[in-house]
Amino acid sequence: MFLLVAGVLVAVAISAFWLERVAFSPSSDDSVAAAVLDNDDIRNELATLIASNDAPVLEVSSTQLKEFIEQIALLDAGAALMSDVVEKAHATVIGERIRPVRVTPAEQVQIVRDERVANESGIVVPVQEVTVLSALNSSIGWVWKVSAGLGGLLFLVGLILRPEPGERTLALSLSLLALGLLFPFFGWFVPFAILPNVSDDTWTAVFAELANDRLFVTILVSVLSLVGAALVFMRTTGSRQRRQSSTPLSMGRYREQQHWSR
Repeated sequence: MFLLVAGVLVAVAISAFWLERVAFSPSSDDSVAAAVLDNDDIRNELATLIASNDAPVLEVSSTQLKEFIEQIALLDAGAALMSDVVEKAHATVIGERIRPVRVTPAEQVQIVRDERVANESGIVVPVQEVTVLSALNSSIGWVWKVSAGLGGLLFLVGLILRPEPGERTLALSLSLLALGLLFPFFGWFVPFAILPNVSDDTWTAVFAELANDRLFVTILVSVLSLVGAALVFMRTTGSRQRRQSSTPLSMGRYREQQHWSR
């Protein structure tokens, strides 16, 4: 029982750690920015803000410039130009940044491809901290650390009690099963289906995009865990059956069978 509880706690710790990496680790990595800007609402908001500010200077229509910026944002190289803004907006939503998020003049020049906007002021992106997400961001680290610590402690207690080999393998099988189920729940379902709905802020959509961006790793770990659980369980069951079939009849049962055979 101690080993089983320890295994489940470790599964919770690993899954919660992955949730933290997926949803609560702002990054300026180009691939992350590309994944986030794949969201229509986020891309449209950024393009509209920049176009509204720079179109008069460039003497073009806001609609035309907005379409151009959106096309740029869909390219990996274009998304890289906005990676810093994406990182800061993400950090603001989860409560890790309190200063306003701005698209700097230098970034505007790179995005619209025109030096005439170099003297423009920074464009403030209307993104705010979401209290629920900030609280979750503050607590998720403690969740996986405490779960890992308790799991390790119970694991040691379980080993001290010297469980049978079959009990160890059964606990391992159920622990892998728990990891296979909890990992996609924390790593994909929570950021994809729950976190974006805690607020109407456009930038909460960032979580669904990040969940999808890391979906391959989430599925891979889940599948490997479930396959491992099945293999360990089948091995445990096979070992028990072999032990039962190889165990000789007790003398009492043998005599009883001899008595009924007469």
